[in-house]
Amino acid sequence: MKIINILIPWGELLVGIALIAGVLTVPALIAGAFMNLNFLWAGTVSTNRTLLLAAVVLLFAAKGAMYYGADRFLMPVMAKKSKEWKQNYPRKAYAEKCIT
Repeated sequence: MKIINILIPWGELLVGIALIAGVLTVPALIAGAFMNLNFLWAGTVSTNRTLLLAAVVLLFAAKGAMYYGADRFLMPVMAKKSKEWKQNYPRKAYAEKCIT
């Protein structure tokens, strides 16, 4: 269980940095909500209920949450790169290359 003692603080730190910077907001919200849910199931009594509710509300308002952060600039670049990748490596042609 020593690995959990390392993963939890790192997860909390990375989720916090991502949310403050507005980078990959939706995955950070999902990771934060998942951690809070696990803490609740473990029986902790703290602000976890409030933070879980905040994460869920922000997930529903993700478009607005992503507007005021780095995601505003990062997501169009990632979408463009994804589109280029799909054009350069179509699924069928890529599968044929792997088989032969």
